[in-house]
Amino acid sequence: MLFRSSVLGMYSSFDNIAIKASALSVATGVAICVASLYSSAIAGEWTITPSVDVEQSFTDNARSVAEGLEADLITTTTAALEVDGQGRRVQMNLNLSLSRDTFWDNTDLNGIRQQLTGISNVEAIEDHVFVDTRASISQQSLARGGGISASDRTVGTNDQSTVVNYSITPNFGHRYGNWAESDLRYSFNETRFLDTDVGQAGAQPDASRSHEILGLVRSGPRFNRRSEEHTSELRHQIIS
Repeated sequence: MLFRSSVLGMYSSFDNIAIKASALSVATGVAICVASLYSSAIAGEWTITPSVDVEQSFTDNARSVAEGLEADLITTTTAALEVDGQGRRVQMNLNLSLSRDTFWDNTDLNGIRQQLTGISNVEAIEDHVFVDTRASISQQSLARGGGISASDRTVGTNDQSTVVNYSITPNFGHRYGNWAESDLRYSFNETRFLDTDVGQAGAQPDASRSHEILGLVRSGPRFNRRSEEHTSELRHQIIS
């Protein structure tokens, strides 16, 4: 049985917030921002929304076990930042949050959860070079099952992992008059598994990486007017 109440506040700064910022989350978020807020392309409409949420919960089974139930109070403090904007040559959406779960009795369940999703598109060279970036951070259980605590955190297992996924995709486009158009795209994607502050952590899986090159040539407007569109595609992928 679980009861929750929350108070949501909006603040212009995060001074005196008792949450330990994860270096990984901050570094990833800053990297996306720096890559996106690039040159004069940032001119446009941007919305930056910080928020703080404090939630108080009560549960009669803090560890979600069948026997030996333990009641507890949990205070969850969450600091979040959302950045959404569209400039002359850049689009970006970033959501970052850090949550601190404090159990009043079962203090060994205390921990920090981090979530990040980010996506951006930058037109680095007008009409020719575009760069897409994506990133995400989440806490996941690597097993099929496991007990879920009152704060929605898996406990009692040694399969916890902070899963970091990011990709960067530069794309070069060129038009050959009215005759043809070409696109050359390279995509790099990496997934890493790191130790977590949530639950218990065992040996983490190896990182996985993939490289993909895509070349595309299309007939231009001169052919399209005659309903004679032609397309040629070359794709090569390496996974490690």
